[in-house]
Amino acid sequence: MSLKPVLLQFKFKDFEGLPSGPGQLVLSEELAESNGNAWKLDLYPGGYRREDEGWISLFLENNGKNDVWARYSIILRNASGAVYDEVNSITPYLFSSEGDAMGVLRLQKRSEILDERNNILSDGALVFNVHLHFKERGSLHKPSGSVLTKMLQLLKNTDNADASFKVGDEIVTSHKLILSTNAPVLFEFCGENNDGSPVAIDDTSAEIFRIILRYVYGEEIPESKTIMDEGKDIISAADRFGIVGLKLAVEAVLVESSVVRSHTVADWLVFADSKTCPLLKEQATAYFASRSADILKCESSKLLKESPKLLTELLIEASKSSNESHFSGGNASVDEMRKKLHARGLGVDGSKETLISRLQESNKRQRTE
Repeated sequence: MSLKPVLLQFKFKDFEGLPSGPGQLVLSEELAESNGNAWKLDLYPGGYRREDEGWISLFLENNGKNDVWARYSIILRNASGAVYDEVNSITPYLFSSEGDAMGVLRLQKRSEILDERNNILSDGALVFNVHLHFKERGSLHKPSGSVLTKMLQLLKNTDNADASFKVGDEIVTSHKLILSTNAPVLFEFCGENNDGSPVAIDDTSAEIFRIILRYVYGEEIPESKTIMDEGKDIISAADRFGIVGLKLAVEAVLVESSVVRSHTVADWLVFADSKTCPLLKEQATAYFASRSADILKCESSKLLKESPKLLTELLIEASKSSNESHFSGGNASVDEMRKKLHARGLGVDGSKETLISRLQESNKRQRTE
């Protein structure tokens, strides 16, 4: 059952007297809502970073015990109750219970807030309304299908197997007919061994290779724990062998699990960029953009500095205009584009730029038909 949308109101009394230096945090009171969650606003009256000095920075934080998926709107009203400024997220964001926050680095200039002609302060207080629209976990697009359980049983049947692979010290059997339909890359490997000897598979463990084959035979997606432990290896193997559905499904689980953290964001960004995982890269980029100053001070940021093209892309994202929510972006989200492309029978793999181009070409064709 879906959670009810809620409206919260936060007040920062005596705004003019609040600390106004860069990086000085003022916390709102904690507000509980009917769904059992608790929220607070993190206000930086003088800007979150030194380069934001003179602006107010604002972030919404989940202060409850559970992770929450929510689309949010933060509305600044003037003393008359009219909307003066607004920040919206286009897609839901996972607010983890570990204190992750999302918002905007430059909402309004502090001088504009204090200017009496703008009539923003209400009895000296800065007032925000927060609208939250909740979404259940598992809403991201994952390719689905219905393959009989007997197909997975067939994988275990070595009697009729006519293909074999040597993965490490193990021999894994398969069926060429299944491979030719669902895993053409692996089928081509079989054709290279005309003498019928096992095809050597390097740089992949037998465990990961069996996960690949179980998806090929029955579209079986590993359990979440396996994905959290082996997600990178599964994506790497799926990408190498052209098993797009498994690659995207594992990527979606990682994003839903909010694996990106301050100490891991650089590693995930480099990985997502190298393996063309735009959904994961989108989440990691949003995380980086909201904390770039702190992340670049971390030891792990050396990974980003070794990739000038990626670092430049991230810094551009981090310096986007003040009224733009870091999670919203200028274009449709990767998940939204994948859903549209899937509905039109088009490919959903590729970088965000590739998805945009594919969708634009499809739109052009529709207009001319």
